[in-house]
Amino acid sequence: MEPYRINVGIEYRTIRATTPLVELTATEGELNFRFRFGLGLILGPWHFRRDQVSEVFTTRALFSTRIHICGEGFEIYVFAAPPEPLLLTLEELGYPVDWILRR
Repeated sequence: MEPYRINVGIEYRTIRATTPLVELTATEGELNFRFRFGLGLILGPWHFRRDQVSEVFTTRALFSTRIHICGEGFEIYVFAAPPEPLLLTLEELGYPVDWILRR
């Protein structure tokens, strides 16, 4: 299966980046986040194995839906519009996706 690629915005630790500055590549084995447009020379990339990811769920942000990807010692907020294709793909790849919108 080809890796799923999507341009997203993220919040991770002290980094906040809007769409389309970050490319998320999802495979059955891992999630990869890397900055685009040369910013990747300074920041990232970040790799998380599927067994490190404990849950994926959504919450409401001010004007959009925020996807939380949580695991062993990390939590990343991902902004993708619309979020459903990303959530469906992650679920198909075996990631633990909770479809209930949390508060």
